This record gives sequence, structure tokens and C-alpha cells, in this order.
Amino acid sequence: MPLNPLYAALGAVAAVSTSCHHAIQPPVNPAAGPGADVTEMVADAATGELLFTGAFQPAEYEGAGSFTIIRRGDTTTLKLSDDFASNPAAPDLYVVIGGAANPVEGKAFPYPLAEDEYETVAMLEAVSGAQSYEIPAEIDLDSSGSVVIWCKRFNATMGYAPLVQPMAVEHDHHGHDDDHDH
Repeated sequence: MPLNPLYAALGAVAAVSTSCHHAIQPPVNPAAGPGADVTEMVADAATGELLFTGAFQPAEYEGAGSFTIIRRGDTTTLKLSDDFASNPAAPDLYVVIGGAANPVEGKAFPYPLAEDEYETVAMLEAVSGAQSYEIPAEIDLDSSGSVVIWCKRFNATMGYAPLVQPMAVEHDHHGHDDDHDH
């Protein structure tokens, strides 16, 4: 089954805010085209249970990249893609799990999060590139809606990626796809 991580396009930043946002281009790796890390994501999914995938959407910042969430035994891991990028000028960035698929909907810029709208995974290790985070066991992903990159100091949402469950092909007891005639 091919994995479609729904890559977001890299682009120039047009807006400037007084909080975390500055007119800075996200880093670009010209050697890695779109989909460069799909093979790695598929390999990871093969060694664990692929729970969710998704692509980052802009909020205060026009970021890029995608993620996968994989469970291996009792450990659930969030992996950001090689082409992940967030605001390099923003301080105090965290990876959080949001309750809503679109945590900026109906909110004004810089898209603040209320304390009951997210659960913290970890401080963001780097503003770009592949990285992994263990998701605390107490976070209920089934009642969550997104992965969010959030500036704690200014309570500003840099970007978010809705949690998308991968499509599974179901087989009947004879090994045939359920959607085919027998």
C-alpha cells in the first residue's frame, strides 16, 4: 500500500507579526525532492503499527513536512519527516497533540491554544529536519485531532497537521479483498 504523506509546499512568508513570526524563508534541501522520505516512512510502518500520518498546514508560519505516528509494543513514536520545517525565529517551540483537527479554526492570529486544547509531547529539538518523539502513554490519540508546533512563550500556533488514519485493505477469510466480487 503506497503511503501518501500529503506534503505541504514550501513557500515564502508574506506576513509579519509582533509575536513569533518573522519574514524568514523556511530552510530548503534541494537534494531532497517531495517524497524523499516516503521510503523511510513505509519501512518504519512495516516494523510497527502505523496509527496516523499527516501533512503540516500553515498557521502563523508557512512550514512544511509531514509526520507519522507508529506504535511498537508499548511505545508510540511521533516521527517528523526529513523535509519538516517550522519558524526558525520563534522561541520556546513545542510539539503538542491538539484536540481538534484544525486548532486554528475560528481563532484570530496568532492562533493561541487554551490549556485544555492540547497535551505536550516535548520541546521541539530542531526547527527543521527529521526527528522523533516518544508520545506519553497518557495521551489518548483516539480522541485527539492534530500534531501542533506551538510557541509556548507567545501562545502562538506555528503550524498543525491533522491526524489521518491510514486506509487499510480488509481481507476476507480466503485472503481476498472485501471490495472485489468472488
